[in-house]
Amino acid sequence: MSHPFVEALRPQKRNVSWTDWLRTQLSRLGIGGSTTPPLLHLFDYLPKQKHILITGLDAAGKSTLLRKYLSPNGDEGVVTHRPALGCLVEETCHGNVYFYTLDLGGGRPRAVMNMEREIIADMDAVVWVLDSTDRDRLVEAKEEMARMICGAAGLGRDKPVLLLANKQQVFTEKGDCVPAIEYSEAGNLFVHVLGDRRWYVEDTDLICGLGVWPAFVWLGDDVGNFGEERQPVEDWAKAVRTALHGAQKTGLVRC
Repeated sequence: MSHPFVEALRPQKRNVSWTDWLRTQLSRLGIGGSTTPPLLHLFDYLPKQKHILITGLDAAGKSTLLRKYLSPNGDEGVVTHRPALGCLVEETCHGNVYFYTLDLGGGRPRAVMNMEREIIADMDAVVWVLDSTDRDRLVEAKEEMARMICGAAGLGRDKPVLLLANKQQVFTEKGDCVPAIEYSEAGNLFVHVLGDRRWYVEDTDLICGLGVWPAFVWLGDDVGNFGEERQPVEDWAKAVRTALHGAQKTGLVRC
């Protein structure tokens, strides 16, 4: 039997509140949407609900990504769940898209790992955030992805994975840039784990916004335009235009 928390996350259990629906409609029209992060507009016209998990090892930047770029109301728009000891899930939503964060790695009971696999299996896509400056844990990250995401009980092989090689612009107190692996090295490291599923890797720095825009354009395109129910081309074009306008205004994309 599934864990009650996992059952609560299943797509058929999720109902969009009228306030969330109204906020989404107003933000599409540019009314009252000033607090809506630009990236969320890439998911405005999804034909049905999508559930996207942001995961990876601890301290990689998952909460920063969720709260800064994907929550309609910053910290206030994030709900925190503690379904088990040692397991913390953060959640936010916008219209038909739900985002969650989940820490992987480290020593944890088998029961927690089984629950994590159930959560992952119900997702429509995974965003894996990698700390590119922490070379000592690259092998652990690769093994955790193989075990939890790409294993037989993990994410379906028809579901996409976005790999963010994060922390590309971390500086020491002396002003020197901390060496980080780049997207090509990250891709080579994880390619055998990801195999033939749809995946994309991008260099990012979530503090300054480097690489976030192209990464999520790819993700928005994939989750909206693959599968049985696809959004109309004109809706995807509208979503990109709206998101790009907001991204340019906020400096996420340089004009």
